[in-house]
Amino acid sequence: MKSEPPVKRLSRFRKWSIKFPFPPPKKKVMAAMVSDAAAVSRPPPDEQAEKQIGVVRSVVGPMVVADGLYGCAIYEVVIVGCSRLLGEVIALHGSLASIQLFEYGIGLAVGDPVWRTGSPLNVELGPGLMSNFFDGLQRPLLSGGEWTELFGSTRTPQDEAGERTSSSALDVSKVWPFTPKLRVGDRASGGSIFGQVLETSLVSDHGIMIPPTALGGRVTYVAPAGDYSLTDEVLAVEDPNGGADHRFSMVHKWPVRQPRPSSSLTNGQALNGGDPPRPLIMGQRVLDALFPVLQGGTCAMPGAWGKSIIRYSLSKYSNCTPVVYVGCGERGNEMGEHCVDLAYITASTSGVANSHPVATPILQRTCVIANTANMSVGAREASLNTGVTIAEYYRDMGKHVAVMADSTSRWAEALSEMALARGELPGAGGFPTSVNSRLAAFYARAGSRNCLGDPSRIGSVTILGTVTPPYGEPDDPIVSATFAAVQTFWGIDWRLATKKHFPSINWNTSWSRDVSTLQPYLSSLLHEIGFPECDFLLIRSRLLAVLKREDQLCADDGELRQIGKDALNERDKVVLDVARMIREDFLQQNTFTTYDTYCPLYKTMWMMLNLVTFYEEAVATVCGGDGGELATAEGWRLSESHDVATSPSTRPSTSRPSSRWMNVRVVAEPLVRALQEMKFRSPRDGEGANVAAFKELHHRIGEVFYDLRLASRVR
Repeated sequence: MKSEPPVKRLSRFRKWSIKFPFPPPKKKVMAAMVSDAAAVSRPPPDEQAEKQIGVVRSVVGPMVVADGLYGCAIYEVVIVGCSRLLGEVIALHGSLASIQLFEYGIGLAVGDPVWRTGSPLNVELGPGLMSNFFDGLQRPLLSGGEWTELFGSTRTPQDEAGERTSSSALDVSKVWPFTPKLRVGDRASGGSIFGQVLETSLVSDHGIMIPPTALGGRVTYVAPAGDYSLTDEVLAVEDPNGGADHRFSMVHKWPVRQPRPSSSLTNGQALNGGDPPRPLIMGQRVLDALFPVLQGGTCAMPGAWGKSIIRYSLSKYSNCTPVVYVGCGERGNEMGEHCVDLAYITASTSGVANSHPVATPILQRTCVIANTANMSVGAREASLNTGVTIAEYYRDMGKHVAVMADSTSRWAEALSEMALARGELPGAGGFPTSVNSRLAAFYARAGSRNCLGDPSRIGSVTILGTVTPPYGEPDDPIVSATFAAVQTFWGIDWRLATKKHFPSINWNTSWSRDVSTLQPYLSSLLHEIGFPECDFLLIRSRLLAVLKREDQLCADDGELRQIGKDALNERDKVVLDVARMIREDFLQQNTFTTYDTYCPLYKTMWMMLNLVTFYEEAVATVCGGDGGELATAEGWRLSESHDVATSPSTRPSTSRPSSRWMNVRVVAEPLVRALQEMKFRSPRDGEGANVAAFKELHHRIGEVFYDLRLASRVR
């Protein structure tokens, strides 16, 4: 039998030539290219260079295993390969180090060099953070309207790897107007503010601080007022051990995974001067009144729909001066649209040179951390820590900062991908078993704290995170872990969004654990408007009870569908009419109008007060009695400075059972229209004029129902 001829083996380059239409490069050219790339990417040689270099042993997606990195520490940043890709050591096994890449590992091969940097992942903190765009590693993105090109493209971070790893996150060539706050001979410690810089029109008092971990001492030099760059030395403090003076510029670095220290936590406690804790004011009635968030608290919301109003209310109207927005795994077109809107949406503020209101883009109080879905999972995982570290930096200046993390579900998906590459056993839902503790550690960095150093000041970080479970599953592990970590949940409902009900907050699924903590402050607002003993919790619970009763009546198996509205008892008829006013005229706001796009807290309190008063008086009239529970309570009386004669609790008893709500509604129709028109009172008319109108309506409600009960008694 004739044997088959041997198969001729093709070389590697001949195999490539079969697959690709271009001829393979020659071996000499390939060797020259490799040597040139190694010469460009290799750090400058020194005596310790050989000890700082390891070798790649394996590459699995975003995970790299390197050998020879002796003395390496967990979370140390390394540079991998000739393309100088950034990575972070996440596990050590003898001489082997598991490295999580912050960039795509395209082009890596076994045998590539790995260089140590000797430091963890840091961020630069100083003037220039506001009105700027960074990726998850604080590498500056394109500016001047060109960010949409970056977010909409398929470019990867290693396109400019060599340039980005060597460049600074902040613009070191720009000069800033520096004003010193200390003098030579003063004592300074870690965290003390020694100067001030005008950063933007909305952040005009950027405090320049000594790093929190720096040693304190006597000031030996402070730069005079003038323009300085970030690299100029503006302060010198003597060494307490007799060494050389410690010199500081206007910028310092801080590890992203290490929370910045503070002297004490003040959440839920009275602040300096005995003032009670304050809420995060958003200008949306359903959020400020029914489900408030503590300033320095935590909140979560679904991130699939209806979050745009909340996002822009936070950036434009909230009582937090700096806002840090972290787009974690967002789509590029959505991120680009949001960044463009930040540059065009304005807020009316006082000018710097004069007191006339000017329209200032809200971008000047916003720092954007944009880590889109086409970027690596390693940078996505680091983006949340980068954003909250920047927020803690502004908190240490004594500012109230808000962080919006969008979304934590995609952040958890990045953890899952990296754990799978490491070979870890998955937990519930395919996520790593450590996701609950890591998510809780992220939300734990929120809080209101007493800052280190002088002068004495209090700052806070409020974290608002979005969760996007797949297919909207409520029992998703990330949703359960989020509920255990946050204090407030705003349940955005797609059904309300399709009905054009905005903000689309479902009052049945939302909840807040901060209400009892904020009760002293919110009740004090009621005391200021003339109700010294009125309880905010009582008013809030009555509104929610009316809405809950309406849902029970209108359910598929409710009484309204079974027997009809005419067969309901008189109290339930009142509930249906009042609940409709609460839904359409109190909870719903039109952001395209000047009168309803933002609702001050005093207007919210008066609207709640008048709606609940109307309900209590109407129930007392149709069911018999001297007034509802709130109307007859001791705390419902007006203060002595107001007309006490119109208060229901000072009138003689008019108790008589049963008047038909149909007849009462005809007489009370002008009051119903007045209650519906409360939202049309514009904040531009002034607080005094608006309060006078709300107070007059409150008196009319009491008088009209008093006359109705009196006429019913005469009959």
